[in-house]
Amino acid sequence: MKKNALIFAALLLLSACGQPAEPTEKSVEASAPLQAAESEQKVLFDVREIVLKPRKQVELFTGAALGDCENNKNGLSCHYEKDGSIIDVVYINGVADWITITNPKFEQLDVPYQLGMDYEKSTSMTDAVIEYKGKFGFQSLTVFKAGAAVDYVYIKAKTL
Repeated sequence: MKKNALIFAALLLLSACGQPAEPTEKSVEASAPLQAAESEQKVLFDVREIVLKPRKQVELFTGAALGDCENNKNGLSCHYEKDGSIIDVVYINGVADWITITNPKFEQLDVPYQLGMDYEKSTSMTDAVIEYKGKFGFQSLTVFKAGAAVDYVYIKAKTL
């Protein structure tokens, strides 16, 4: 009888080891902030829609320029506004090459996501800037900080 009880206990123990445990209330609560953070990563301005695109295509995405565009030594400079972002574009050789974007919702470490791109590690970081040189297919993307906030983002797509 003891032998049967011992065999039954061993079988019960072995069968329980192969079953995944149901999540506990505490484990579900602990994972909730991570899930919420992942779902809050929102694209504020998808810069891929305008980088190295001609003015007509840029304006299909942003709408018309705010006021007159100006010719300067680097090219044609135009100002736009879309969904809370202020965008300054310098068209070099007919395409949007230098782009400055300001948005009060930018968060320093999330800027690539907020511009519609996947994560890539920055190439340098100081108290004033976060730089991504040679990342995202650009010459550079620089996040200029204002304390804990973002002052603006500057992209040099092709021309240095």
